[in-house]
Amino acid sequence: MKNLSVVGIVAVFLLVVTGLTGLAYHTFREDGWLSLLFDYPVLLLALVVLIVAGCLMPLKESKTPLRSRIVPNLIFYLMVGAGIYFVGHLVVTGTL
Repeated sequence: MKNLSVVGIVAVFLLVVTGLTGLAYHTFREDGWLSLLFDYPVLLLALVVLIVAGCLMPLKESKTPLRSRIVPNLIFYLMVGAGIYFVGHLVVTGTL
């Protein structure tokens, strides 16, 4: 039973790494999401505002213990979901 737990932990870790790798690949490739943002400056400005607000939000809400646990869990599950998406995309199309 302990070996099954280790396999699950390794599988989740690999999904998170795959999600991070896929997001980095699609962001920084030649015609990726980053180059698309520079083509639309209003979209880039909105993204910068959202990133700054997202970085400041946990600092403001750090006094409430339940809310402070939601943000890291949400980021973790989004990375696992991205990993599942990119693994499925790799299996179906053969490309990342």
